[in-house]
Amino acid sequence: MMVTVNYHPGKVREVEWTGTTYRSRPTVAHDDFRGEVEWTGTTYRSRPTVAHDDFRGEVEWTGTTYRSRPTVAHDDFRGEVKWTGTTYRSRPTVAHDDFRGEVEWTGTTYRSRPTVAHDDFRGEVEWTGTTYRSRPTVAHDDFRGEVEWTGTTYRSRPTVAHDDFRGKTHFIDV
Repeated sequence: MMVTVNYHPGKVREVEWTGTTYRSRPTVAHDDFRGEVEWTGTTYRSRPTVAHDDFRGEVEWTGTTYRSRPTVAHDDFRGEVKWTGTTYRSRPTVAHDDFRGEVEWTGTTYRSRPTVAHDDFRGEVEWTGTTYRSRPTVAHDDFRGEVEWTGTTYRSRPTVAHDDFRGKTHFIDV
């Protein structure tokens, strides 16, 4: 008997009732593969048509494992990817996953002067020459409310509710 059910939250698949349990032959893609899935009779084997979950790019099946030469960006880079023959080297066209802003390649590493906001700050970012200093224009990631820069640190007077409280908040200066 073949039925279609919500086999896993948010994922609709074709399910076969064996008499004792359900066995799934995904109509979209197996959760572990996210591509074309072949049922061997005992397990699933995937030759992704889009991209293997570990690669998110063009995937070549060697017969024993997957090898990826991403057409978009390697999951670790999210930018332009150059395959050296042994590993991946990325000179991001957008932004390195660690920076999410403008990225400068020094030749040995990446250095970022974010055009939006550094991933650790999510606000206005000032480059001191050695590190980043943030004076958030929205709210500091640790506060999620109104943020006051004291000159040495951040102090928050939440406008909604502090993330740790989620209720009425009174800020008391001490």
